Amino acid sequence: DGLPSNAVYSLTVDARGTAWAGTQAGPAYFENGRFHRQPLAAALDDKRIYTLYGDRAGAIWFAPLGMGLCRLAQGRFSCEQGLPGMRGETVRSMLEDREGNLWIGTTSSGLQRLSQSKLVTVVGTGASNAVRAVHQQPGGPLWVGTDGGGLSRYHEPRLVPADDYNRQLPSQLLRAIISDAQGQLWVAGTEGVTRFSAAGRARNFGLADGLPGTIVFAFAPAREGGMWTGTLQGVARIHGEQVHMLEGTRGDDTRALYQGEDGRLWIGLRSGLRCLSGGVLDHCGTDGL
Repeated sequence: DGLPSNAVYSLTVDARGTAWAGTQAGPAYFENGRFHRQPLAAALDDKRIYTLYGDRAGAIWFAPLGMGLCRLAQGRFSCEQGLPGMRGETVRSMLEDREGNLWIGTTSSGLQRLSQSKLVTVVGTGASNAVRAVHQQPGGPLWVGTDGGGLSRYHEPRLVPADDYNRQLPSQLLRAIISDAQGQLWVAGTEGVTRFSAAGRARNFGLADGLPGTIVFAFAPAREGGMWTGTLQGVARIHGEQVHMLEGTRGDDTRALYQGEDGRLWIGLRSGLRCLSGGVLDHCGTDGL
């Protein structure tokens, strides 16, 4: 089916609506029922792609280990390897904010902001400098999830620990952040999912509530309502107070989720890629991985 590797770590959709997967052996895009490598980005072949990101201008960003920050745009591919704050870094998250800045979460150099081709390190007073998730709430703050320091908010020019939220988290080891149309903030960590109301009150979900695993890596807002949740042990949908297991994924290490405008849910697993459409779980219309 053209996918470079069965191990899928990241998913994104570019400005044209084309799905991309970041795998153990480089990136690929989905077109005409199969995956294809992009020849312009051949330098990324066999590189582990933990995260990739499609911005509003149509560019795809990559941050493979040891190659700095790479960009595919308008028929050109380039990498900036000399950027301070990016040398030898593992990048786990990227986000384009409302102003068009690109935020990059690194595992040891903290949060980086790329603005007008300049990279700036954003520091804070939190307990951890390992950034695993970045999310901007519509009309609200920029949130940062760390590996050991819980949540922080960006208040220019620094990160400020969100102590009122962190006190309600079951773990300070975070993996993903997202918000929904109701203004709720969803936080994933190593001890399940926390859903914060618009007023900042927490509802925690764990194994006792029906989650298939407590280590949670990914979210995707469900068009059917609620939130798709990707865990170390499979995918579930949290809707209201109920947790619904997606059978067929039980036991599968899930690292990335994306639900498209057509309702298809893309599921990136360490064992391959799956899609859920019309209630049918398959290999995204391909012949199998």
